[in-house]
Amino acid sequence: MASSPFPNVTDTIKPGQSISKLETIISAGGEFELGFFSPGKSRNYFVGIWYKKVNVQTVVWVANREQPLTSPSGILTINMEGNLVVLDGNNSYPVSDLSSVKNTSATLLDSGNLILRDSKSQILWQSFDYPSDTFLPGMRIGYNKKTGKAWSLTSWRSEEDPAPGVFSLKMDPEISMQLLVTNGSNNWRGWKSRRSGNYFGRNQDHNAMFLLVAVLSVVAFMIPCLSVNVCLVSSHALRMIGI
Repeated sequence: MASSPFPNVTDTIKPGQSISKLETIISAGGEFELGFFSPGKSRNYFVGIWYKKVNVQTVVWVANREQPLTSPSGILTINMEGNLVVLDGNNSYPVSDLSSVKNTSATLLDSGNLILRDSKSQILWQSFDYPSDTFLPGMRIGYNKKTGKAWSLTSWRSEEDPAPGVFSLKMDPEISMQLLVTNGSNNWRGWKSRRSGNYFGRNQDHNAMFLLVAVLSVVAFMIPCLSVNVCLVSSHALRMIGI
């Protein structure tokens, strides 16, 4: 296994461990960092993932979007049931919601995915299944026709509040190969593929941004990856204004 460029920093939270406001974990290759942050002038605290090598903090995922912490004394840890939780005094905010599993650990990958796995390294939960406002390579925008599970992006409420805003980017289950930006219950904007095959771009001359994937009952758009380096710099965020 390649050594970490940050030898004194871990990429994993193990049972009995936690991170607080002044602590972070960093993915093995140093691409992403997870910790507590306060957006803009907000006095609230959130657990998020951001790019490690970008000078301006760019958050790509938020664990407690709707449960901000008002105290800097909060921690992220794994509870007795094996779930990731954010603790703030006497309050507990679940990040994952699994049946009781022993000896789980949470690892931040170089893809930006936070995974929770058991002692046999089986992935039980991953942040990529619960996107915030940013679409990273390896994520999906789509749905599972069998279970009804859907993957979509939702904008922040404001620059200082990562709570879900009014705009969402989702796949239209009624029209093949179409992405929709919705404003509440209204379809605000839509794009349909104008290219041959299964590639999708926002307009006819735009380079293909998404690849349509259909595996068993799952139909979803993904970002195509030509190489690991291409994947690491490719992302798409849904802004507060819907674009």
